[in-house]
Amino acid sequence: MRAFLKVQDGCQVGCAYCIIPRLRGKERHRDHKDALAEAEALLRMGIKEIVLTGVRLGSYRGHPRGIAGLVEDLYHLGAKVRLSSIEPEDTGEDLLRVIARYAPAVRPHLHLSLQTGSDRLLKLMGRRYDKAYYRGLVQRAYELIPGFALTTDVIAGLPTETEEEHRETLAFLEELRPTRVHAFTYTPRPKTRAASMPQVPPEVRKRRTKELIALAERLAEARIRPKLGEEVEVLVERLQGGRVLGHTPDYYEARLSGSARPGETVWARVEGVEGYTLLGRVVGVKEGLVEFPLR
Repeated sequence: MRAFLKVQDGCQVGCAYCIIPRLRGKERHRDHKDALAEAEALLRMGIKEIVLTGVRLGSYRGHPRGIAGLVEDLYHLGAKVRLSSIEPEDTGEDLLRVIARYAPAVRPHLHLSLQTGSDRLLKLMGRRYDKAYYRGLVQRAYELIPGFALTTDVIAGLPTETEEEHRETLAFLEELRPTRVHAFTYTPRPKTRAASMPQVPPEVRKRRTKELIALAERLAEARIRPKLGEEVEVLVERLQGGRVLGHTPDYYEARLSGSARPGETVWARVEGVEGYTLLGRVVGVKEGLVEFPLR
């Protein structure tokens, strides 16, 4: 019972390793009135959570207040709202305050792509923030947003990455405490600036990826274990093999026993964990299938 609403496309930043500007072209922004009209139609169809998407979602300029204004308007329509991946430099105080004000209906989760914990590599790759900015943004999100969860991407073995810089990335992730880290092995893309730079040997890239994945699993374990015995909110998305499947507001997958229907928001008691998934049982219904009032 989730739907994706695309409101932005294209990118003209041109990170050194990325081919998206060549494939998607310049940025385009969907007018907020058009986006809200589609959201209203989705809600009438029974969709409960709307996931906003875009190549550079945070740069959205189809609303007078940007992405923060669109999120607030969607909330007032009665939608639960989640943001897909968003660039750190495009994530401002206004957006954080909107999420904080309306959480958990506006989901207290941000996927902020980090890519590397090395300031030198961030600059070399054309990223538009440094570690100090990223750290401050995440700290502010933790301060403002109840139950905030951070997920992120990192790339192992970017061109010219030293062993010390790899260790910097590991240490920075330890500091940030993300709930989930997507670790990728750098692969040269034709006609990108990074492809012509000195490359890290493939076997070193693979080894560094494995180290990032091992750390990610340990960090995830540390964040998910305290949920054992708690009651959490879950939006039911589907039924599969006699189990109720969905996500929590802070973007944990949940697999539950008990009775519920897609579209319901339930309370679930967490009785176990499996990787990034919460295991438990339904103990009550928070919100049923009644339609939200629309303006």
